[in-house]
Amino acid sequence: MGVKSVSVYDYWCSLDGFESKAGEVIEAQLEGWESVYKELFEAGLFAINLANSQHVPEKNRLPLAFMKTALVQFRSVWNLVGKGYSSSAACVAASIFETCKVVRVVSSNQEDLELLFSREAMDVPWTAKTLCQKVARLDATGDDGVLDERFFEECWQVSYLNYKWLCQIKHPTSQYMIHDLSSAMSEEGYHLSPVPNVSASDVGEKFKVLAAVASDVWSMCKTVCEEYKVFDSGDELAGNIDERLLRTHGAIVDLMKKLNAKGGRSAVRVFKRDFLTTDFSMMKKRFGD
Repeated sequence: MGVKSVSVYDYWCSLDGFESKAGEVIEAQLEGWESVYKELFEAGLFAINLANSQHVPEKNRLPLAFMKTALVQFRSVWNLVGKGYSSSAACVAASIFETCKVVRVVSSNQEDLELLFSREAMDVPWTAKTLCQKVARLDATGDDGVLDERFFEECWQVSYLNYKWLCQIKHPTSQYMIHDLSSAMSEEGYHLSPVPNVSASDVGEKFKVLAAVASDVWSMCKTVCEEYKVFDSGDELAGNIDERLLRTHGAIVDLMKKLNAKGGRSAVRVFKRDFLTTDFSMMKKRFGD
């Protein structure tokens, strides 16, 4: 049954059927991703429960509360992408981006945690760009406490570029609106009824949203495990988390390489790039193009 043949009065109920059929198509498009999301979700659950021990001061439980929110949204992104609602998933992904970075910042720096508590309504005082720079400093600082300036610049800039990409979809831009019309194309022309997007042209968007979210949740889990001494706890589940993080990291890189090899890059672009000062050569060497 075509979309145009469904009465407006029946459309809401008919969407269940459309989404079910869309899910079958998208499942094949996203081969390999479900295991990544399942393992990361389980790693997050193990991490948050091991970190939330009776010895943790009350204030230091706040990052774990934020982490719980991020895991709920993580599951939401998977469901939205799996039903063909990539643009909605990107909106949630932008929220996850900020939440995961807040978790990393306040769990690794007591002064930042105190600053958050001192704010009226405990609103986050940092911009997305500042959050990117704060977590990049964590990633680019070695065990000896020395900051790799070049890697720091690459880390925060690629992270902020990803956020700007999500914002191209989250905000009402004509660029994404035009792309999203691909879900409304049929033999009968264009229609404006909301339907799941199963088009081949949207696979790049689905992959990039999934990769962005998975990377943020991966980094959040790792930081929480390190800052709350989960890896030092001696609990056998800590080793389970470490193994899952190792597997999923490699799987995310491999899935994106597979997409790039097929020429399936995103149709959405970030045009305002005046903040970029690097060619990302270090990251390309480490992870590939």
